[in-house]
Amino acid sequence: MRAGPLLLPTLVALVTSSSLGAAAAPAVAAEGPAPAAAAARARRAAAPVVAPRPGAVVRAHRVRIRVRSGDAAGALRVRLNGVPVGADFGASRGGVRTLVTSVSHGLRRGRNVLRVTVLHSGRPPRSTTVRFTVRTRRALTGAGRDRRVAIGATAPMTGSAHGLPRASRPSARWRVVAGPGVRRTPAGRSRTRARSAQRSLANGLPLAALTPPLLASPAGLAASFRPVVPGRYTLRLTSGSGAARSSDEVTLTAVPRTPLVPIDTMAALTGDGRGIRVGEMTYRLRDAQGAPQSTAVPALQVVVLDRDTLSPISNKAYGSSQRAIPELKALHDDEQLVIVSLQAGDASTSGDFETIEQGLAGLGFPAGRLPIRPGSFSGVGVPGMEPGEADVSVVPFSTDTGRIATYGRMQGYLSPDQHLNYGFVPSERVPFRYVAPESPCGPGASCAGSVGFRVLVQDWKTLKPARGGDGIVYQTGRPGLSAAQQSAEAQSMVRNLAAVEDGNLVIVQAVSTRSGAGYLPPIGEIDRATMTALARTIAGFGGTRNAFNRIARTTGPAAGGGSTYTLVGWKDAGEGEAAEVAANVDGAGPAPALSGVLRPDRESRFRPAEVSATSRPSADPTALASLVMQEPTGEWPLSDPRHAAAIAYIGGTLPQLGSDPRTAYWTQSFTQSDTNALIRDVTNTAYRANDRFSAGEFVEARDQLVLELGLVGKVRSYLSKLQQPFSEGQLSQWVTAQTVADRVLEDAENPDDEVTLSWLELTAQVLELLGPATEEVTGVLGGLLDIGMWGYGATKSGGPSEGEMRVHADAFGKALVDRAEQAKVTIDRMGDVIVGDYAKLAVVGRYGSCVDCPARYAYLALDGRDMSRNRAQIDRGVQRLAYQKLLPLGFPVMALTRVGRHNDWPRSTAPDVRDYVCNGYQPWKDYAGNASTSLLQELDPAGRVNAYDTFVMSRPPGIATGHGTPPSNELLELIFGAERLGMDPGAFMAAARHRTWFSSEDRERTACFWLR
Repeated sequence: MRAGPLLLPTLVALVTSSSLGAAAAPAVAAEGPAPAAAAARARRAAAPVVAPRPGAVVRAHRVRIRVRSGDAAGALRVRLNGVPVGADFGASRGGVRTLVTSVSHGLRRGRNVLRVTVLHSGRPPRSTTVRFTVRTRRALTGAGRDRRVAIGATAPMTGSAHGLPRASRPSARWRVVAGPGVRRTPAGRSRTRARSAQRSLANGLPLAALTPPLLASPAGLAASFRPVVPGRYTLRLTSGSGAARSSDEVTLTAVPRTPLVPIDTMAALTGDGRGIRVGEMTYRLRDAQGAPQSTAVPALQVVVLDRDTLSPISNKAYGSSQRAIPELKALHDDEQLVIVSLQAGDASTSGDFETIEQGLAGLGFPAGRLPIRPGSFSGVGVPGMEPGEADVSVVPFSTDTGRIATYGRMQGYLSPDQHLNYGFVPSERVPFRYVAPESPCGPGASCAGSVGFRVLVQDWKTLKPARGGDGIVYQTGRPGLSAAQQSAEAQSMVRNLAAVEDGNLVIVQAVSTRSGAGYLPPIGEIDRATMTALARTIAGFGGTRNAFNRIARTTGPAAGGGSTYTLVGWKDAGEGEAAEVAANVDGAGPAPALSGVLRPDRESRFRPAEVSATSRPSADPTALASLVMQEPTGEWPLSDPRHAAAIAYIGGTLPQLGSDPRTAYWTQSFTQSDTNALIRDVTNTAYRANDRFSAGEFVEARDQLVLELGLVGKVRSYLSKLQQPFSEGQLSQWVTAQTVADRVLEDAENPDDEVTLSWLELTAQVLELLGPATEEVTGVLGGLLDIGMWGYGATKSGGPSEGEMRVHADAFGKALVDRAEQAKVTIDRMGDVIVGDYAKLAVVGRYGSCVDCPARYAYLALDGRDMSRNRAQIDRGVQRLAYQKLLPLGFPVMALTRVGRHNDWPRSTAPDVRDYVCNGYQPWKDYAGNASTSLLQELDPAGRVNAYDTFVMSRPPGIATGHGTPPSNELLELIFGAERLGMDPGAFMAAARHRTWFSSEDRERTACFWLR
């Protein structure tokens, strides 16, 4: 029987047995005959709040709150007596997050009200209210809320002491009890400098790395604190005396002044300057523990930093693998960031590092890629990473110091990810755009008289022209050439592509000459064997044989300029893995275009990303992402000493801003409502006469701060609108994916199957959907989603999250919602980058959500209609991805044999699946439409005798049936209909995991054949 309709409801609630399992179990137990006490324990086990218990009496001046919740951003909302404190909770341990609260968090004597809401992906939120009582004779002392501050900025410390006699208040005192440059003594007091300096030298760190912080006016409830170097600092406020004495601690996380911290793994190639530079600090090789005596000797330098702050931990050097491997294997703390660089020495000298891979595998370095002869490499990893997850750059073999400097070196940024841990983000991004009718031969160049393919080979690290093709045009279809000459051109193209160096980029574009109303096909009458070899070569660079063969004899339209095919690939990419567009293939039009960026991958090799087949030259989906990743200028208006003093004074009157408001813009993550309130406070700040700045300079500084705060608020508002498809109120549309899963899995052969899920696959679907009405706004969002998860989406343990993960099919929707929530946070992190750099802040703050935008900033336009389009396109992308991954579980994609009645059967046209016979049956004799497809895998331009791979979607055969069952016509129309999801049947079935009608390919070839 045929499958029933599989239509999606618009929005549905995500309720599956897998997602409710943990919460449902206690309820089931409570319904049974268990004693009341057991039922009560079950209810407590399911309650979000672990402590304090309802009705508890706490006899302390601080209260520890423990809540069952995951670490996902926004998953936990907590209010204590109306004060929001959810963001202050620590990381989850055993599924429980903890916060020690004081009067700074809203705690008070007597009755307290705690309201908790825990959000779970795809499930209704769980809310509860707990009332408890605080009874203590001690003062309720509060040191403030934990927060991030920038090094060099003075942070106002404002404490609280409730229940303390007025005469005792002067006894309150601040003390720095932990942090870089601070050492605890047995008496509990802190000392700075001397012994810390000794440890610094022992670990190979410069003395500047242990500069102690400055604490001013420690007596009293108000003080000021200025960290000089990054790190976590703990300050304790103690108030009262005798029985009323109490204290509270606050942690200030001091981070670099900008969210993009420059890194250079080879600060100098030779001499005493060799080392690793992070921000303004250079960790010199000569200062490292175990450094070589001679600058001519290569050495492996390893710098370990704290991932949360970039505070230095150690700087060591090794002259051989034997010494390095044991210590590298001993690195287990995933809260550390490890920077490794094989610093080259004299080119004639090589160190003993043949087995170093054994020590670096646990830091995420790739297997089989590190040099075993003179060469070099750099990498940034985290202990516990899987091989291949670290960011590296490798020179496998070279004695050329210039090549080592170029290829083994890594330059870019360390930037906070979604968990506020620093990770490596490459600084290089090179946009590309191939749009008809621009000449494929380059700006101002002409391909007049040429018909064939232009090939450009670019170096994987520098993008300079490389061996194998500097814009060579192969005349595979040029009129006037004989078939033999055209075949020779194609053979030359195959040979030269085969000689391309591993990893190098290759751009292949069709070129042609006008003939009548159109352009000549790029392939002429070349022989079948040569054409087959050429198509396979293209597939080896990430293209597809089907797309390349289909445009080979296609006449290009007049508007297309003869460019019917473009490939941006690389050697050994694997078929279909690169960026490719072909006329009238996979949804492309007759004059296709291709755009995106080239950016370094995990091994620093330039690869295409953020790719879209956009048809309008004005659309640039990568524009905002490229702006985010531009090198920061570091320049702000009114930065001269007198205006800077006025700005510091104004900011110092407001604890939220501090003495350096420009760093607070990103460390405090202000919302637009926050900046509006700050604008009012700044406007009301009065001038006090002094000799550091005049009244006029004060007014100018105040006006500039008001302007900047307004821009910060507008940036956050604009990004919030872009995030709307991932906000709590919109996530219901993401569960469409689970609806697909539930319906498909009802009839799946193996509902426990796993599927792969990659966030980049979703962004690819979104970018593929760009149309004339949605290109700018949806393209900008798609580009941000791509770079956000790639650059800022690291997992809590430091591993990349943009790659593939395996999930059970019935948990697909939940996994996708989890990734959507992560995407929202990564956009916040990119917002930090924007507001932390005035050049970016001025652009996005002024033009974000603009209506009549200048053409240069049209990509920042965003109104209600644009937001609706974003939601619709994201929803379509989710559905497309869900069907691509899940439908083959219910309707596997069968790969049919090419065998004819007597032998392999080349043909001039694609076969008809109704002519396929297996054991006397015709399994698909009633099939029609998009339930099957054929890919043109071998083309014979001269004889028109081709070979196809044919696929069909069908439920497997039953015990007593030899006929297949396709998806319903309604479902096929939903997936492949041009006005619905618009997926291409060929691409859909080619991407699926294939099986055969019978149990094996051998049996299929024996039992099945084509009638004609």
